[in-house]
Amino acid sequence: MKEYKYPKGYFLVSVLGPNIMMAAVLIWAIYDRIYGSRSMVDQLIITVVPLLLFCSLLAMNQPRLITDDGEKITFYGFFQKHEYKWSEINFLRIRKFIMTDRIFVRIGKDRVMGGRYWLDTDSLPGFGELLEKMIPYDPCYEMNNIGKTKRKKK
Repeated sequence: MKEYKYPKGYFLVSVLGPNIMMAAVLIWAIYDRIYGSRSMVDQLIITVVPLLLFCSLLAMNQPRLITDDGEKITFYGFFQKHEYKWSEINFLRIRKFIMTDRIFVRIGKDRVMGGRYWLDTDSLPGFGELLEKMIPYDPCYEMNNIGKTKRKKK
């Protein structure tokens, strides 16, 4: 079984850090609202930040660990896991984002919570091997990423 895991420092800073900051801003906005402020910024924070936290934590868009046992690929993060059998994958899209050195992987069309993952190409050890295994499942890979690859080489 192959394991692809971010270093602990990267995971703490890049994945948990923004969630902790969002929670702190939300607590500050609630505190400010309780003690008399009627600021529109507080109202916006109290409305939007819970939705962002919900999407980040429950949809698990940045997994901490990915395993591939040959039969299935599993994404782990925030006390949950999402499993996909390679033989049952009927939709997989890989989009490269050159400026951030990240890729966006979408597995399955009809999933609301899960199926969409951001992977950091520079910080995930063994990422190239994982990408090579995923590419055959994405029939549009070359078409979606050829222009981006050319720009990166310049």
